[in-house]
Amino acid sequence: MWQSDDGLFFPWENVTRSFEALDHYVGKETLADNTVYRGDLTGRLERPQILFEDGKPAYLYMATGINSTPGHGSRSHVFKIKFIEADAK
Repeated sequence: MWQSDDGLFFPWENVTRSFEALDHYVGKETLADNTVYRGDLTGRLERPQILFEDGKPAYLYMATGINSTPGHGSRSHVFKIKFIEADAK
């Protein structure tokens, strides 16, 4: 999410990122031999969608233009959402 005081300038330090590229989660080594169909070897994730279970976010689905299976184009990735309970004090 980009934030701006005037609607014209959006300083980088005011950015709140909701997720990183795929290499952040699986490591650059894991993606080194993948085929890039779109983007680059970082595996930029896009088109996020959330599956809810019992009214709570449970899984995050995203696509990327990098694939470990040559000849199949884009690939989808599914992340299980885990909540960390705050300490009750």
